[in-house]
Amino acid sequence: MIRAVLDCNVVITAALSEGKCAELLSRARQRDGFELVWSPPIIAECLRVIEYPKFAGKFRTDPRLLLERSMASAHMVATDLLPAIDAVKADPSDNVYLATALAGGARWVVTGNTRHLTPLDGYAGLRVVEPAAFLAELDAQRSGDAGRRLGGGCRGWMSIRRDGARTDARTDSHCSGRDGSGPDCSGR
Repeated sequence: MIRAVLDCNVVITAALSEGKCAELLSRARQRDGFELVWSPPIIAECLRVIEYPKFAGKFRTDPRLLLERSMASAHMVATDLLPAIDAVKADPSDNVYLATALAGGARWVVTGNTRHLTPLDGYAGLRVVEPAAFLAELDAQRSGDAGRRLGGGCRGWMSIRRDGARTDARTDSHCSGRDGSGPDCSGR
């Protein structure tokens, strides 16, 4: 099962309105396609942001209840297990999302933070994507579509054929084909 870290902004957006973020939290609680991975610093950030005056009276649902329900189904990573990371220079507090993913065995960080986090897609093998991209990946896995990209560059493609068989092929824009026979590819 896929493991993913959801950024605080996903939780806040889910509490403010229906949409992709609300769907992600619902799927996390049901373990529908992925397991949520969180850590105490992420929970603390969510609790802090919930109290911002700009959100007063604007939540469509109780954000604390949403957070509590999501925590109940999440794999929690202890704070002392989080590695020290200094990848997000502009906002060091965002490093906790990368650290939680790495310590919790998650390959995905799902965020609306296109300024600081999504540019780090590929950092330490992590996929750092927006909610819509992650939902598309979950839906592709559910339907068994082949050719879903799980990595960047030549790190790999994992395909699952409609019959359920897994295949592995390497490719990228500089590769000659899906069989991985192009330059710079390992060609498994």
